[in-house]
Amino acid sequence: MIQSLAINNLTIFPEATFNFSPQLNVLVGENGSGKSHLLKVVYAVLATSAEEGRKAPTLAPTKNLLQIRLAEKLVAVLRPESLGRLARRKQGRERCEITCLFDNPDLNLSFSFATQSKSEVEIKKLPKHWIEQSPVFLPTRELLTIYPGFVSVYENHYLEFEENWRDTCLLLGSLVLRGPREQRVKNYSPR
Repeated sequence: MIQSLAINNLTIFPEATFNFSPQLNVLVGENGSGKSHLLKVVYAVLATSAEEGRKAPTLAPTKNLLQIRLAEKLVAVLRPESLGRLARRKQGRERCEITCLFDNPDLNLSFSFATQSKSEVEIKKLPKHWIEQSPVFLPTRELLTIYPGFVSVYENHYLEFEENWRDTCLLLGSLVLRGPREQRVKNYSPR
């Protein structure tokens, strides 16, 4: 579970810290206030860890791998022209810094990138483990209308959609869980 996110110099955020509750968190703000950017950054961090953990669950994260994969995911999800375009361009501030703290300190991650960065972040605090569960980001209700066949079209053609749309469609197509996890999911169902 992510406990807090500290951001310095990211898009519209000169400096911000968000502390999350273990249950439900609600972000409220006007259009353009950064709600989606905040959610997409958290999603990109969690999804990168979960994806790499699925590929090699017994291997610990390495700086070299995480620097590349995290940058790729941030660009794919937020869709800037280059990674550095996510950093605020203010005189004297040339780096964007992001720190994610978890209830398990072995998952803590801190990284930064420069305004001129194209494809790599600098890892300042490397997690000791990958995140085990994949996050879900539900972009908009329109996704459900284009869901059938979306992944194959996305994978084989250039589309102007953020990668979190593809990731959500992959999760929508996953098989139903069985066993103890199935019961936990039922507990979250509306009554």
